[in-house]
Amino acid sequence: MKLLSKTLRVSVCVSLVAGCSGSGSGTTPIGTGGSSSTGLDAGSALSDFCPRLVQAMCKHIELCKCGVARVQSCENALLTGCSATNSYWASIDAAIARGNLNYRPELVDEVLAPLLSAQSTCSDIFIDLDWDSTQAYNYSGVFTGTLPADAPCSLPVSFKGGIQDCAPGLQCRAVADGDYRCAKLVPAGGVCQVGSRLSVCFESRAPDVDNEFASSFDRLSCIPDTAGVTTGTCKTQLAEGQPCQTDDACQSGRCATPIAGYGYCAAKLANGQTCMSPSDCVSGACTGDTSLCSVSLADGAACGYSDASCASKSCYTPDNQTSGTSPGVCGPKLDKAVGASCAQGYECASQVCREDKCWERICRRY
Repeated sequence: MKLLSKTLRVSVCVSLVAGCSGSGSGTTPIGTGGSSSTGLDAGSALSDFCPRLVQAMCKHIELCKCGVARVQSCENALLTGCSATNSYWASIDAAIARGNLNYRPELVDEVLAPLLSAQSTCSDIFIDLDWDSTQAYNYSGVFTGTLPADAPCSLPVSFKGGIQDCAPGLQCRAVADGDYRCAKLVPAGGVCQVGSRLSVCFESRAPDVDNEFASSFDRLSCIPDTAGVTTGTCKTQLAEGQPCQTDDACQSGRCATPIAGYGYCAAKLANGQTCMSPSDCVSGACTGDTSLCSVSLADGAACGYSDASCASKSCYTPDNQTSGTSPGVCGPKLDKAVGASCAQGYECASQVCREDKCWERICRRY
């Protein structure tokens, strides 16, 4: 669910504080017993939860030593998302008022506490909250939907996490243009409906490295029990020839070029065979100039964006890329610590270089 506007085009805002833009000042202290210290409605997502979430997020930025300017940027950008004009939070409150969504304000402090911990990894919001892909869609029990399977719903989500109004075990998803319904989430080994958007294979997993949850959906495929039937089983570790969406779903580690909209599991390619991406190749290297699998690339060789193509597993891709073609070259893995001097993100273990030094990964968000 991409809930984003002008100021903060980053996934931390996309998935947690929606519709962020403009500026604001000050923060609302995290209260106890489910209400903010301003005395606003404790049952309101807009007036209660949103300010408490913002303060926790911005305090997290401060604890991760992202700098005073970035803490202020966090406050300015996110607090506007808690204004009465924000249509997203108004839709959350409307769902609560209809009885389609339950809000438990008494859980908020406990749920957000990991952001205030000195032991935080300072990596990314969902990662630092230690939420899995089930918790990411109910904010660890703070918001729980009530709508039954197949029912129309009003808070659709995707692989980015977000509040939704379907009951546990279901998810509000698009089944057609403008038609959002509660789809069943089917675990590995569960019965699914082949080709149906009301039946979604789903695996509860920790966040992916990009702070999203695509692998929770993509690692499983609905495989027909027999040819031509519409009933199947959600499976992973698929054999060659079976339909797939990602490399991770296949035993071979390769989901080949889609046929009629679907990929299929296939063996990885030997050196000299035509490839489309590094993951196609046994060596992990697909050369950009010839589109052939090759030996791992030596330092100084062009590598596009692919760390995997390099023998060093480090592709020096400059930070200021604006097109799909990168002048990245392979080089020794540097992994500089936070605080070390740098000129480009690839020099830092966190991949974040600003003001000529390495910062924690979370600091790139502001």
